[in-house]
Amino acid sequence: ARAGTTYIFRATMGTAVIEWGGIASAGTPTHFVARNGTSFTFKAGVMPGAGDIPTLRVADSLENPVPGVNVRLTAKKNGTQIATGVVPADSIGLLAIYRTPFTVAGTYTILVESVDVTPAIPSLTYTIVIEPAAAAKLAFTQFPTSVVSGQTVSPAIVVTIQDQYGNTVTAPAANVNLENDPTTGVTMSGTGSVSPVNGVATFSGITFTTST
Repeated sequence: ARAGTTYIFRATMGTAVIEWGGIASAGTPTHFVARNGTSFTFKAGVMPGAGDIPTLRVADSLENPVPGVNVRLTAKKNGTQIATGVVPADSIGLLAIYRTPFTVAGTYTILVESVDVTPAIPSLTYTIVIEPAAAAKLAFTQFPTSVVSGQTVSPAIVVTIQDQYGNTVTAPAANVNLENDPTTGVTMSGTGSVSPVNGVATFSGITFTTST
């Protein structure tokens, strides 16, 4: 019988009748069921809607949900382990895989394994790609260095377009402009307006010349 099904046994002999009943419970957990797939793409820092959260169900051989099973989640980013822990499936055998929004862009895998289940449930792996959020700020990723007046700044000055979490935003963007403060008495020469490539604006050939 399916778990949760009420069943009744009845024995009769002539006019004598005896009954006994109960409710079927789930059997031994045998597998994980990925409720809405195993591959997802989210924006950094954004928690998806309830219907889009990666969720699995622990089930027995008849597909009945099995509650309370301990599950180990091991998260890796670009192949390097970043976290692991054990959490139980809820009262209806469900477990949310993506529990806190990631803020660092990259490719994550989450390995799902059973704990204290014999035989062990075959593992399941989720892949979650985190994309940068909207562009929010600029950052010098190669600062201007001290240079002799009139000589080219080396290495070249680099400005990167970032989201609020510091991820490089690679989407097409307007030119990035570089200028110096004229009150310092220093004149900047070279191309001061650069089209970023994959979110990175590189200012090559920049020179600074003092007025004295």
